[in-house]
Amino acid sequence: SKGTNVGATVAAIMGLGADKAPARLVVILGGDGKGQDFAPLADPVARHARAVATIGRDAAALEQALGSTGVPLQRHETLQAATRWAFERAHAGDAVLLSPACASLDMFRNYGHRAEVFVAEVRAMAAERGALS
Repeated sequence: SKGTNVGATVAAIMGLGADKAPARLVVILGGDGKGQDFAPLADPVARHARAVATIGRDAAALEQALGSTGVPLQRHETLQAATRWAFERAHAGDAVLLSPACASLDMFRNYGHRAEVFVAEVRAMAAERGALS
């Protein structure tokens, strides 16, 4: 959740994508981009992402920047919905990456709150599946 700018998210996708190969990433992006150019995300997403969930104020701008990648894109109203969708798209060995490339203040108190919401949803899904005791 601390990946609040395009550069940090490019680094996260490239680093984790290389570590996970040949597995892929399902990436959650979005929030308030504060006028950033999202175009640098296209190549890393095309190389390493299986799917991308978008949220927040700049979801449409992210979708426009990533539209030519051929990677499935899906907009969600909440981080919880995006998280569930991302985990449904992930295959065995894949990673779900919350590195939004955007500030959190359009939907959350701060990036820490955004991370708490993500972790709570992951825990809820794990409990539903009996993965947590």
